Amino acid sequence: MATGLLQALSPSMSYGNYITYVMRLGNKVQNKARPLRVVFNNPYVVKDIIRLKHKLKSNEQYKNIFLKKDKDIIRLKHKLKSNEQYKNIFLKKDETAYQREMFKKCQEEVDQRKMAGESNLSIRYVKGIPKIITGTRVGHQLSNSSTDGVSIGGRKNL
Repeated sequence: MATGLLQALSPSMSYGNYITYVMRLGNKVQNKARPLRVVFNNPYVVKDIIRLKHKLKSNEQYKNIFLKKDKDIIRLKHKLKSNEQYKNIFLKKDETAYQREMFKKCQEEVDQRKMAGESNLSIRYVKGIPKIITGTRVGHQLSNSSTDGVSIGGRKNL
């Protein structure tokens, strides 16, 4: 799946040659897809893949793919819709249990604040921790992470 997705991003570029390893994350649960982590030996390949993610929107096979880099600077949440076969697949960075819990709390607070009438709210990662940001322009906080990779995951319809 990973090599097919990479080929869909750029048919002329052979990203598969830069893959260090691919592994499934989490425990196997029946009727539930597990994320797939793809690690590359070149950080520029990861940047290139993230830059080309918009091309997946027009590809029927990968319409609901999410791409997230394994660094804190990427905050992608765009569902890419175009393929029935992979409509519930997403790509995102690995997060610790603490980051997932903090993100969930931020989501709940954003929902409450939006219901109260606030607008221009978004969740951004600051030094690896999700924070609620008001406004449209946000500075970037770079990560010191030493691995470069993309995680691929999905959900199966039950």
